[in-house]
Amino acid sequence: MAALGEGEHTGAPVEFRRLLSPDDGDHRAAALLRHPDLLAPVAGLHHAQLLDRLAPGRSLAA
Repeated sequence: MAALGEGEHTGAPVEFRRLLSPDDGDHRAAALLRHPDLLAPVAGLHHAQLLDRLAPGRSLAA
């Protein structure tokens, strides 16, 4: 657990509010973020990496 405090992903709990306790605006925005027209270009960038990670025989745990 001590290593978690030393990483780059440390921050005040308020920074994670949208993940831990989303409000109505966050819920409405989530639908837009899942829209295929917005998601497809980003998914296309990472498609090869995703297929590589999902390849049979590859461990999913790091």
